[in-house]
Amino acid sequence: MNKKETAINNVELAIKTILVKNGYSNSDISFYDQKASNPYRYLKVGYWRRLDTKAQQDLGRLITAELTDFDDDHGWLFSYIVKKS
Repeated sequence: MNKKETAINNVELAIKTILVKNGYSNSDISFYDQKASNPYRYLKVGYWRRLDTKAQQDLGRLITAELTDFDDDHGWLFSYIVKKS
């Protein structure tokens, strides 16, 4: 995971603002990219928490997909693809 974990554009700043208004902790919200060959930025909240329905609705088209993965030790892990700015 690339260390670019802070919001770097207006879309990510808007996402962060919406999530904080929905009760998520500012320190739990991070953004990252995986590789130079992958053009997407991702949103992660806390330890891969799933966003509640209201937060997902409020974010609307700022996130384009919910990604899931299952970890034997931690269960389901959630992240989100961020709309390109």
